[in-house]
Amino acid sequence: MKDTPEFILKKQVEIIRSKPIEMRVQMAFDMIQFVHDMADRRIRLKNPTISEQELVAQRFTEIYAQDFSPEELERIANHLKNVKIKYD
Repeated sequence: MKDTPEFILKKQVEIIRSKPIEMRVQMAFDMIQFVHDMADRRIRLKNPTISEQELVAQRFTEIYAQDFSPEELERIANHLKNVKIKYD
C-alpha cells in the first residue's frame, strides 16, 4: 500500500535520520516486535492451542510469504517446527 505522499515520506526519513543511532536501532527493534506481536495475535485467534514452535513457523510463513518461494517457505517452516526454542 502506497498511500503516503512522497513529500511526507521524505519528511519522515528526515526526522528519523535526525535521531541518534541508538534510538533508530531501538525504533527498528520495536517495529519488528510489533509486527511479530500482531501476527501472533492473529494466528492465536485462529488456533488458540498452537504450540510455540508452530506459532514461530506460522508467523514466519505469514511475514515472509512474499520473500520466499512456496517451497522455501515450507522448508524453512518445517525446520522452525523442529528447532528447540528456549524462551526466558
